[in-house]
Amino acid sequence: LFSAIDLQSGAVITINEERACKSAADFARQDVCDFVLDVGNGSADRSKFVTKLLIRHDDRDNVSLRGTTELQSYEETSFDKLDIFATTTIPTGGTYRDTMGLDRPNTISRTVRAKAIIADDLVYSLWLTAPSDEWRKPVVGTKLLQLWSSIGS
Repeated sequence: LFSAIDLQSGAVITINEERACKSAADFARQDVCDFVLDVGNGSADRSKFVTKLLIRHDDRDNVSLRGTTELQSYEETSFDKLDIFATTTIPTGGTYRDTMGLDRPNTISRTVRAKAIIADDLVYSLWLTAPSDEWRKPVVGTKLLQLWSSIGS
């Protein structure tokens, strides 16, 4: 629905609306939904759902840049509301030589914070991502935290 970037810090805020199917049979029809909503009642089902949301959000970067995403944690504020915290690692090009003398790709780690709301067959999500070191800077980090806290629950 919406995306904005701060070119100075590299912070990005994105709002998504996705259609979810309650069964795999509906998912076969691509025009009906974006993914299967299998939230279940257990923590394993919920974790799987949150991971799907995160992967869908990072898909474009990860596919083109061969990045990886790691779900750090999520918090269920209610059955239909989630807070998501993750780290995304994306190659930036070039290599560096590590202490063992091996060439490794240069990467940048991004901290991801998101809120998701499940409403019937729609999932609304708000994503705030920025390079991890920006979250630790006194001025930019404070602004990012203020922005995140103003979003509320």
